[in-house]
Amino acid sequence: MTLITDMAGAIREERDAQGDVEMIPVAAAPRLWARRLRRRFFTRRGRALQRRLDVRVEPGDPSALRGARRAVMAQLHHWGLGALGETTALLTSELITNALLYSGGPGLLTALPLVNGVRLEVRDSSAMLPNRWDADEGAVSGRGLMLVEALAQSWGVEPEPDGDGKQVWCEIFIETG
Repeated sequence: MTLITDMAGAIREERDAQGDVEMIPVAAAPRLWARRLRRRFFTRRGRALQRRLDVRVEPGDPSALRGARRAVMAQLHHWGLGALGETTALLTSELITNALLYSGGPGLLTALPLVNGVRLEVRDSSAMLPNRWDADEGAVSGRGLMLVEALAQSWGVEPEPDGDGKQVWCEIFIETG
């Protein structure tokens, strides 16, 4: 039942993100939705994917970031996405570090499997949206979002609906032929 609930939620999210209206020829609509749902919820062989990995990272805990990276790497291997390991580990570090630095509170990392890819989401309690800026050669910080932008196929920021925090996310896919 959870998979069906997740799929219905995905359809609602997609519809809401597109302003409730999507211009799709009527004959193509069922195929398009079926493709989107397959990509988001199933492997190529049709097996349902474990839906998520959640890791809470507390500020001031030096081992927490390493633990989050290891958990994501192990989960990627479980999902058959081990080829994304190094890139995903780097982007996990960047997203969590930004959340800890700029929110002052804990961050919640969520990894969601996609067909041939993974979506990373990091939630924190700060409503301040991140700014991507070009760091000069001597700067010791300021390259996190540049790396996310360069290595992820897509990324973005979504304020929490109640205005208390935000979610920074990115999606990484295995390069195919």
